[in-house]
Amino acid sequence: MYTLITLIPIAWWLTEFEPLQATIDRIPMSQWLRDAFSCVKCVSFWLTLIVSFDFILSCQAALLAYLLNRVIARL
Repeated sequence: MYTLITLIPIAWWLTEFEPLQATIDRIPMSQWLRDAFSCVKCVSFWLTLIVSFDFILSCQAALLAYLLNRVIARL
């Protein structure tokens, strides 16, 4: 469980950090990279899969990231 508690905020930070997004925007031909780093569900899934090699845990991370994104969007 500690993996999800640490990886979801890291994934959220990667998708919401403006200087990182601006750097990705300056890379030529980076549309696919921009699309990949703008989705918190995708980043949390792949980050958890790379770190833990557990597919079920990665799916749980993506679901929790989706729920977190919905809660933040309602505020």
